[in-house]
Amino acid sequence: MNMRNLLGNKFSTVLFAAPLFLLLPATAATQGKIAFSSARDGNICCEIYVMDPDGTSQTRLTNSSGHDDFPSFSPDGSKITFSSDRDGNTKIFVMNADGTNATPLTNNALGDGAPRYSPDGSKIVFVSRRDDNGEIYIMNADGTGQTNLTNNSAEDTLPSFSPDGSKITFTSERDGNAEIYVMNADGTSQTRLTNNSAPDTYSAFKPDGGKVVFASGRIDSNYEIYVMNADGSNVTRLTTSAYDDIEPSFSPDGSKIVFASQRYNYPNYEVLVMDADGSNVVSLTSASEYNAEPSWGSLNTAPTISPIGVTVAQDSSLSSSSIATVNDAQDAENTLGVTVNGASSATSNGVTVSGISVDSSGNVTANISSTCGASNTSFTLRVTDSGSLYAETTLSVSVTPETKAPTLLLPANIVTSLPLNSTDIGTVVNFTVSATDNCDANPTVIAVPPSGSTFSVGTTTVNATATDASGNTATGSFTVTVLFDFAGFFQPVDNLPTVNIVSAGQAVPVKFSLSGYKGLNIFATGYPSSQQIACVGSSAVSAIDETVAAGGSSLNYDATTDLYIYIWKTQKAWKGTCRQLIVQLRDGALHVANFQFK
Repeated sequence: MNMRNLLGNKFSTVLFAAPLFLLLPATAATQGKIAFSSARDGNICCEIYVMDPDGTSQTRLTNSSGHDDFPSFSPDGSKITFSSDRDGNTKIFVMNADGTNATPLTNNALGDGAPRYSPDGSKIVFVSRRDDNGEIYIMNADGTGQTNLTNNSAEDTLPSFSPDGSKITFTSERDGNAEIYVMNADGTSQTRLTNNSAPDTYSAFKPDGGKVVFASGRIDSNYEIYVMNADGSNVTRLTTSAYDDIEPSFSPDGSKIVFASQRYNYPNYEVLVMDADGSNVVSLTSASEYNAEPSWGSLNTAPTISPIGVTVAQDSSLSSSSIATVNDAQDAENTLGVTVNGASSATSNGVTVSGISVDSSGNVTANISSTCGASNTSFTLRVTDSGSLYAETTLSVSVTPETKAPTLLLPANIVTSLPLNSTDIGTVVNFTVSATDNCDANPTVIAVPPSGSTFSVGTTTVNATATDASGNTATGSFTVTVLFDFAGFFQPVDNLPTVNIVSAGQAVPVKFSLSGYKGLNIFATGYPSSQQIACVGSSAVSAIDETVAAGGSSLNYDATTDLYIYIWKTQKAWKGTCRQLIVQLRDGALHVANFQFK
């Protein structure tokens, strides 16, 4: 049974086509494709054809011994659903937009037909006679979940979705005459929109949802095209012809209406197009046979992708780095799918691309990470739209040497003393300087002076440098201090906290040992020196009973006793005061003794 008989009512000599609802720019009226049914190739009716919106490039898509009719584009233009009795009973089929891979979605003995896609492409609404009369059914786009939306003894036919998918218009005879009804997409709230004695049928929403176009015989004995508000108000006639004008639907941008008419090829139908206000009527077909059931779909074009070169250093990570820009004429950019080497992530030459995302402006970002041994590489980026069309490009990743400096491991500042009982003024000091690095297991470490060097008395700065295989360097330093072996002052001078009492103006022999002769250049510049201090009572006092007569301060060494003797010449003016003698050696150490002058 073909679809014409399947509808089974007095309007079965004319057929229905629902629009494809996409909100496109104003130029969209000249874009996309129009699918229609035609009997031009000898099939009584019909085969599915497509053509450009200006009527050119008319191309046959189906070739079967049955009747193929009621084509409807998927929202992205990649698929066409249609009715066919090629297998005996009328079924809903789906095929690619080029006519390949035709696949049945329904199968019942009494037949299904007049399919129309939902705006998001996830559902198909259709007519079924499985309940012995025409009822409106809905199913998933893959044919699963077939559900009855209407349930009455009258004929309910010719369904069509609203642009947002929340409503369905259809034709029903439940009130004794064919009228336009609307219901929620789940079948609830079935409401009559038209009410007159003549038949109203073939309804379709305008893409903005504010209008419904339909065919009606309410004024003339033939059908004309009308438009009304979505609530059924403000009915306006668009065509005036002596012959039937039927099956209207809007262009994707709402600026045009495509329909079937007998006016140029009676009694056959041709596909015509006019402006949305009814003006500028143009015939798109001119065959001698039947051409009708037009469905205007957007032509799905492949997305585009442009790479953005990325530079990453070895052993590093770039978060949310821009890697490409994408664009699609039909789909929102942030709904496009982008893969790398066919997956959500990929690794090549030590570089990993992961976490791909696309924002609403088409900017593609990803996380780029690399290992220490990473090198220049490339990846294949693919962007795919909702219609499975795709584009590919090459993402080049330039890898630069890693830039992380090594970490120096330095010892704490070293303090040591000269060897005992020796004349040495330097000593060998050993230490360990090492380094760790993120990529180089054995960075080169240099210390100046190196470990094992002889360090002279005093403080020496050791400068260290670590260099990895990529030339990254780290510097640091520590000190090595070599001290004389000073064991305190010897008699007649007592060490702190004792206060030494001496007559002002006397020369005091200050004796000390450095465990061996170290020469006479043992004092820091400007030392020994003294400074006045407050005289504070102390129980620890000691009178110096050994003084010498000297004209001034001097230093000498007694090898027999291994003692240095510094003759400190005090001043008579210091009488009645207290002073502190400060002896700073060339190693930087300070040694002091306190004196009270009488």
